[in-house]
This record gives sequence, structure tokens and C-alpha cells, in this order.
Amino acid sequence: MNGAVRWSEEFAALPATAIGGKAKGLGTLIAAGLPVPEAFCVTVEAHRAALAGAGQDVDGEIRRALAVLRERGADSFAVRSSYLSEDTAEALSPGVYLSEVGLGEDEEVLAAVRRVWRSAGSAAAVDYRRTMGLAGGADAMAVIVQRAVPARAGGVVYTLPPGGDPATVLVEYAAGAPGNVIDNLAPPLRSVLGKREQSVPEVGDGPVSGAQLRTLAGWAARLERELDGPLDLEWLLDGAGELQLLQARRLPYPVVAAEPPYVAPAAGTALRSDKLAPFRLRGRVELNTIEADLVLPSAFAAYRDSGAVPEECREVFARYAARGPVSVRSVYWSALGSGDMLPQSALLTSVADCVAHLERYWRYVLEHGKADYSAEVALLVANWTDLRASVIATAGAGGPVEIGALFGQLEGLETCAHDRYTVALPELRTERADVPHKPLAVTVPRRPPQPLPEELRDRRVLDEEEVREAAAMTARLAERLGPVRVELLVLNGASAAAERVVAWQVTELRETAGLRYFHLRGAGAGGGTGGAGREAVASGRLTVLGAPEDVGALDGGGRRVVAVDFERFDLRDPQLATAIARALRAAGHPVLLKGSILSHFAALLREYGVAVYPVNSVPAGLGDGDRVDVLPD
Repeated sequence: MNGAVRWSEEFAALPATAIGGKAKGLGTLIAAGLPVPEAFCVTVEAHRAALAGAGQDVDGEIRRALAVLRERGADSFAVRSSYLSEDTAEALSPGVYLSEVGLGEDEEVLAAVRRVWRSAGSAAAVDYRRTMGLAGGADAMAVIVQRAVPARAGGVVYTLPPGGDPATVLVEYAAGAPGNVIDNLAPPLRSVLGKREQSVPEVGDGPVSGAQLRTLAGWAARLERELDGPLDLEWLLDGAGELQLLQARRLPYPVVAAEPPYVAPAAGTALRSDKLAPFRLRGRVELNTIEADLVLPSAFAAYRDSGAVPEECREVFARYAARGPVSVRSVYWSALGSGDMLPQSALLTSVADCVAHLERYWRYVLEHGKADYSAEVALLVANWTDLRASVIATAGAGGPVEIGALFGQLEGLETCAHDRYTVALPELRTERADVPHKPLAVTVPRRPPQPLPEELRDRRVLDEEEVREAAAMTARLAERLGPVRVELLVLNGASAAAERVVAWQVTELRETAGLRYFHLRGAGAGGGTGGAGREAVASGRLTVLGAPEDVGALDGGGRRVVAVDFERFDLRDPQLATAIARALRAAGHPVLLKGSILSHFAALLREYGVAVYPVNSVPAGLGDGDRVDVLPD
């Protein structure tokens, strides 16, 4: 038979229907010019031919390909599954199919190829495809045979960290082969790097240098941009200190549907833009905000598909225009790039003006490549505020609060003098008030500074009540979020300061948001909340799975929090791992993970819809049957 084997340099040009999803992912890496150990693929067609009785022809081609790899220096091989839908955005298939590493002789490789073929028809694989709604039968398996490179260290890279910040890259690694991380055989080291940063992390005496981690993160971020989708990469560091990539998988990411609702109130939104932080937090933190609505990403999706502005957008513009001049502000967010320079509206006075700005904005996003897979293309609709002053306040947990305040618009901070106040916490006592001469203020946005009236030039911008209100609001945010920078507006009018001082923008002051981890606490004394106002994300009776048969006891007995003891489970066994995942899915309990959150088992649990909370340890005082709360670290 001819064509049973295809070489890795061909993978990029071949369809996944011929070589499977995993080989197609390798082709993506090779086409991008990244280092990948040489490999060949035994095609899906070859598998079907072997099932039809042409196995000897397939074996012959595999033997000849192995001889070529040996001539090029290979003496050990990895035999890896590449099912039709494997490592795609629709199905990662973590640990569902078989892969083997460290094979030498032809007969070992041939036997491993057949075991990988058979894994496509296992009960675990059939159940997985049924659960995920995937097409393909037991014959839709290709097999990768790759040079097995001895590894000094290895691990995984995620451009979409589970439960973490999508604008970061998570690298988990350990000494030895990548399987030590993937199969939870060794406690992983972790490094979280920003996609837009170039700083090199400090890693101490670990097996991988900070520069190598930065290189991996750079490769991952570049591939993510080129493919317009989040990725999971497997990698190793060889004995010569060179990085090699072994696998590339597309991670699932929700697609914004072009369907109603197209607008929504800003308060309580889940959209990610920093500019929306006050609206997200209102209700959880005592905050005052302006009234505003959102034009949602679904409206942009509808415009992109049809070229028409949804009627709901016109209706919300009409409501605000009836009250006075309208502001339409970009609240774009993307994991891949900044939206700081996107167009903002001038003062808009009619529905037609608002619609024209909306269409200009959407066209700009499309024409400048801002509509990537992660983008939330949204706008904030409000009336222009009648403000007297603008404020920037910063605080860490515990204070003090540092306040800068100026008359007029906040953009005057760069060109005009401003007051400075220092407020001690928790008593909200003003320790310092610097009140300079202030001849100018920006009274109209995007206009040059204008002279201030004489009577205001040496007067305090904020009275003591306004200072206390700004400081108190900032302190509440810092208590919940950690160090923050808060922009506030002080509205005109005679109402109380609590009504006139409104939060406008909140930014967390940290270089890189890390992966979110959790800890356990005995339930009861804290009333379900953690320190600094953090709420328990899960509660129940702690249940430790110490043996596979323990899973059967999860069906009853009320709400539980399940901890899997990886030291006693062979979770590299696809049948066992899938059976446990199915049982946990059926039981509906949250799971504590004491290994790598990027392991095959963790990924499988997430695909099965199980809530997974990574923890570093279970406190010694807590045991099986104790009631516990799971709290963010």
C-alpha cells in the first residue's frame, strides 16, 4: 500500500480527516518555523486498510519510515494518538486515547500502533465522543510516530489559563519528561507571564531559566494571534538546552452569538473592560455610579453578519438623547491587545449622531483587526455628566489613600495643577492637604485648558466630606481587590457627597494577574466568607477519594467537596480516568485538585462540566467528613 505514512513536513498541508487533529496541530507548529522533533503519521486511511486486511502493507511502510528516522539519529520513539477530532477546539480529548513513549524496536512500535488504534474503540472513548456529540467511529484514528527526545525538563503552556486571566500565559513544568506534569507524576512549578510584556521572570534554581519561559510564552502568544484561538502546547527542554514543541491543541472558547439581547444595563455586567469595573462591582461593593447602558458584543456580531444596526441600539440611544447630550464610550476588551486607542465619541445630540458613531466604531474595529477570538466589542452609553471635579485615588490593602483632585475633566491632570490629599485608614482622617494655585482647568473634553474663575484658583477642590467619601470608596475597593487606582467624578449639585461622588473607572494595580488558586477552611465560624470580604465559592462535607471504588459512594449524602488523592490513583489509565470523571459529573460535586490544573485529568473534568478548584494542600486539621468552605487565596 502507498500513502500509509506521511512525513511531518507534509502535516500542515494535509486535512485533519487524513492525519487527525493532533498531527494537524504539529503541522501548525512546523509551518510557523518552530522546533518540533521529526515525525511521521500513520494515516486514518492506513488504519482502515489494516482493518480491511492490508495490515502487512501498512507494517512495511512503518518499518521503512522507522529506518529513515534511525538514519537521522533517532534511537527511541513516541507513538501518539491523533484521532479525527483530537486536540481541536471542539474536543481536546485529554487522556481519552492511548499514547506511549520510549519504544525502540520495530516490533514494539508496531504493537504500540495497534494499541493506539484499538483505544479509539474503547468504552471510555465511545462514551467521551457520545458525551461531546462528536462524529467518528473506531476507525477514525491516525497515529504519530515521533522521535523521542530525552528531556531535561518539560511541561505545558496555556494561553487561556483555566480560571485565570486570559491576558496571561501559564507555563507549568517539572524536571524530566512533560508527562511528569501531564500525568500528575511530579508537583509542577508554575510561571504566569503577560502576553503583552517582555519581562523575564525570576525562577531561582529550577530546571528551566526565566529566558526560556519567556521564549515559550512568546511562541505561544504569537501562535495564538496567527491562529486566532487559544492554545495548549506541550514542550520539552532537551539535554543541549534547546526547547522543542511536541503538541499544539486549540482550546475551546465561546463564540458570541449574533442574537438578542443587544443592549443591557451596565450595572452588574460581566464584561471584562477595566472601564466597566465600577458597574461590575456595584452590588458587591458599596459604590455609586452613573446610570448607563451597554451596547453588547452580540450587537457587533449582528452588524458584522448583516451590516445592519439592531433596532434595540436605536431605542437605547433615543432614551438617552431625550435627556440631553449623549456619550458613547468604547469598553472594548481583548486578551491579545489593548483597546486604549479606539475611537471615543464627541458630544452627541441625536439618535442619528449616535448611530453614525456606532457604525464608525464597528468599522474601525473590523478594519484594524481588533475583532479577534477573545474580543468583547462593547460600548457604554450614558449622558454627559455635569461634573464639578475629577479625582484619582490609589490605595493598597490597609491604606493610606492618596488622592489627586482637580476642577473639571480628568484629562486636565496632565496640564493643570491639582490638589493632593493623604487619608489615613481606617479612621478616614486627612493627614495632608496640599492646595496649590490652580489657574487652569479642562472644562470641555478634548479641548485646551481654560482659565478658572478667580474665586476657585486657590480654593480646595474637595471639601472634607468629599475627601472622606472618595477615600472610603477607594478603601472598600482595595479591601476587595488589593491595590487599586480609582477614577471618580464629583457631580455638581447640593446633594450629599455620597450621591455626588461616583466611581468612574477601577484598575487593579498589579503587573500580572496570576492563576487563581483556593484554600480550605472549616465551615461555620466564618459564615461562608473569607478574609478581605472574599466569599466561599463552594461548601460541603469534605470527601477524600482514596480508591477507585470510593467514587460509587458519591451519589447521596448531601453537598460534598471532593478531594482526589492522586498518590493512589493511576490517572494515566484512560478507562479509569474517564470512569471517575463520569462519576464526578453525575454526582455534581466540586472537586479539589492537588496536582497540576493543566493535567489530562483536570482538563477531562472541565470538559465534563465538573467544577475544579486547584489547592496547594488540604490543612492537616481537616479530614474526611468535615464541613469545609473553598475560598480564593
